[in-house]
Amino acid sequence: MNKILITGSTGDVGKALSEHLLKEKYDVLCLVRGEKKTPYEIRGDLTDYNSLSKATENIKIVIHVAGVIKGSRQALRDVNIDGTRNLIRACEENAVEKVVFISTLDLKFFNTPYSESKKKAEKIIINSNLNYIILRPSVIYGKGFHKDLSSLVKLLKNAPLIPVIGSGKNLYQPIYVHDLILLIKEIIIKNNFTNEAYFVCGAEPISLNELIDLICNRLSKKVVKLHVPNLVVKIVSLFTVLFSMNINLRNFTTDKICSNEEIKKAYDFNPISVKEGINKLV
Repeated sequence: MNKILITGSTGDVGKALSEHLLKEKYDVLCLVRGEKKTPYEIRGDLTDYNSLSKATENIKIVIHVAGVIKGSRQALRDVNIDGTRNLIRACEENAVEKVVFISTLDLKFFNTPYSESKKKAEKIIINSNLNYIILRPSVIYGKGFHKDLSSLVKLLKNAPLIPVIGSGKNLYQPIYVHDLILLIKEIIIKNNFTNEAYFVCGAEPISLNELIDLICNRLSKKVVKLHVPNLVVKIVSLFTVLFSMNINLRNFTTDKICSNEEIKKAYDFNPISVKEGINKLV
């Protein structure tokens, strides 16, 4: 079996992926910045080329999950761009054959520091000598996660009302983490690295209003939605730009959906419904 290195293995997605592959007896190493706690971990940092050079020795496949989502432009550049460049250089030096890169659906909709950093990271991989697959998932959620839908569930459990930016009719297409893991496994098992980038989403779109109602129904709880007018959103957006805050309020008013048609042509990808995913999450 090919030896696999996973970056970002301490984050929500990377942890779920590494635990699943280790449970199924894949030959996996997890890149960690701190002290090693298990035999499956290896110390390394995306900002330290020498550590990556050592970590990628005798590795055949790298699954690059690590990345900064929120932070300064410098942090985004150091990790998402320069860190990816360091990793790919180490992979090429050590004859790593293939890479799976977890990018983002955001680059389809936004021109933010985060989406730009992911776009530049993609270019580094595309221009490398490696065979690759780039996956651009929508919001990923799962049991034990600490943000996004998990944060929404926590808020709805404890609050009598919830602020909703705009009308709440904007659409999302969240993907359950296990569906993403199964897709990555198929790519590895079938050894089908097509040197392509694919958008990857859940089975169907759902509005923010519907998502809140779905979670509340699962919790057997009623919550009042407090809609914040779009004018207020625009004013707040202006201030975030003026004060160089890395906050993209359009996340709450934009339809963030995509078609899974292309990924389904290449792989056996059948994501579960949002309702089924929420039932697993809550």
